[in-house]
Amino acid sequence: MDFNLDFNSVGKSASGSEKMSIGLFHFSSFFCKNIGESDSDRLLELEAVMREGYINTLLISSKETDFEGVIKLCQKYDCTIWFSAQKFFSTKQTIEEYIERIEPYVNKIKKLGADKLFKGFYWDEPFLNKITNDDFYIMTKTLFEKWGKRNFPVISFTPLIENNNFTGEHIKSEALKYVTDIAWDNYSYDLSVEAEDNAPQTKHLKTLHNIGFKTATEYYNWIHKLLMERLDHKVNVWHYPGVYSTWLYTERRCDEKGIIENLKYSNNLIAQSEHPCGLIMYNYVNFNKNPNEKGICSFLNLPDQNGEQLLYKDEKKWNEASALIKQLKKVYDNTYIKPVIDIKD
Repeated sequence: MDFNLDFNSVGKSASGSEKMSIGLFHFSSFFCKNIGESDSDRLLELEAVMREGYINTLLISSKETDFEGVIKLCQKYDCTIWFSAQKFFSTKQTIEEYIERIEPYVNKIKKLGADKLFKGFYWDEPFLNKITNDDFYIMTKTLFEKWGKRNFPVISFTPLIENNNFTGEHIKSEALKYVTDIAWDNYSYDLSVEAEDNAPQTKHLKTLHNIGFKTATEYYNWIHKLLMERLDHKVNVWHYPGVYSTWLYTERRCDEKGIIENLKYSNNLIAQSEHPCGLIMYNYVNFNKNPNEKGICSFLNLPDQNGEQLLYKDEKKWNEASALIKQLKKVYDNTYIKPVIDIKD
């Protein structure tokens, strides 16, 4: 797979410009407990990944074990911030109650002097988790009008596809009016050229959604097109590459080579967008319920100050994938974009 690093970018000095972003899902002080569970150990792990040059954006939440410490690390490493606002359900609370729950964290970010790093709010697959179109619209509208920050959901493909067995609400264009940044996610496919001749994956793709996809890349491109067509305004485009060891439809496990293919595909996908913005790599942590589902925390080349591996010393490291993530981070740090916020009246 060719590697496209030619982005639709602007100059660093352009008004409203910012560098492109790369981050990790399930990476925060709440999840960083591979060294130990004390606040200092969690921050040590968090800082090690930042210092080594793997990320420049961080997804945080109200569950941070040391909220102030996390914000200070973001300031130290010039790392932008997205806050998990959770989801608004009008059957359980008023919109005023929802805002009241979030406001202390926004105020704390501002008080610490990190408002310029704070880009907005993110949600993980809100429609798959049964938010309604009306609630999503009210939630994002209220947040945008109160703080002027961006709204960034990652969308599961399931609520996009009509005539399936999804029991929630399928996504309507009008619900996405106040979305400024967007991504979709889908995993467990092998994107390599070699996988195009893999019988199990090919058979699965041929019957998927009664369409008959020839390759996993064709299927992924279809999902992307489907989401972009659901939007009636310009947005900043992100993608979620899978960077963990998991089962694939090829009946093999995703290894380092598969991770590299995923990173290249996701990078190329956003490079083709009018407004590329960044990548959120899924996933950092290991899955306790399934020891075979290993996050990239097990495989990152992460030396301590003495050159010894800081995490999972007995695990073979993905040195090539680690180097590629660092390369992307360096490129993104030096690639400036002007994010769009095209909210229509």
